[in-house]
Amino acid sequence: MRSNRPAWGLVRWSRPGTLQPPRLDSKMGGQAVRLRNGDLMSGQANSRDVVRRDDGTWTVTKPGAERASAVAGTQAEAIQRGSQILANDGGGELRIHGTDGRVRDQRTVSPGNDPYPPKG
Repeated sequence: MRSNRPAWGLVRWSRPGTLQPPRLDSKMGGQAVRLRNGDLMSGQANSRDVVRRDDGTWTVTKPGAERASAVAGTQAEAIQRGSQILANDGGGELRIHGTDGRVRDQRTVSPGNDPYPPKG
């Protein structure tokens, strides 16, 4: 017997037969959906930002995260590390900010080598 529930849990059920839109989580600035199991799903695809700090170092950050994923001495090192992180995490978008803080480049990173690729 098939269930009427969505497969991914993006919709909250108030009573049988009625749907409510997904809740936006306030901790993520309204950009994330909290799933039924309590996990957060970002409103964006998998992405990272390369941003310069006040002390001159460059960081790789995930949108909504409090801490940096990586810190590097140069922008080139941060771009390389951000690409590695995204490839290991299934691919995504790498946004590179200039020294003025504005996005100067955006790159799509493909997934890394999958030890168990799908058949077909």
